[in-house]
Amino acid sequence: SLQQIELANGETFVLPAGALDQPLPRCNKRLRILSPFDNSVIQRDRLKNLFQFDYQIECYVPEAKRQYGYFSLPLLYGDQFIGRMDFKAHRKTRQLEIKALYFEADGIDDEEFVTAFADAMASFCQFQQCDSVSLVSVYPENLILPLQNALNNIQLNEAGK
Repeated sequence: SLQQIELANGETFVLPAGALDQPLPRCNKRLRILSPFDNSVIQRDRLKNLFQFDYQIECYVPEAKRQYGYFSLPLLYGDQFIGRMDFKAHRKTRQLEIKALYFEADGIDDEEFVTAFADAMASFCQFQQCDSVSLVSVYPENLILPLQNALNNIQLNEAGK
């Protein structure tokens, strides 16, 4: 049988009866760098209602009105949307420039997150065919040193091979 759930904003969902009484599935603490067109973020209102994450791709927004960057990507850590990353892949020099990281969640400055960030960036650089990565700015600023150190320790020399 099915159960109907209504959110505070009036949006309605139908799910198997008792589904909300089940224990939550275990979710690993992997950082995923998502495309703005990923199925989990493409329906912006649903994303905001279910995860309290207000995301908009800003390439269609006039530059003066952009808040996070031309093509910022949503960041999913475990089961929580924690922020976004504005980056530029410099194809000629094979260098990935992280222009800015914006974090909105609390408690993400632990060692486990920094390791997950480094792992995600190693894969992302390989996908972008970049051999090096730099980090320009992070908000909040207290995360910049551990994240820069993590980036300095990842192995990217295999990215172009």
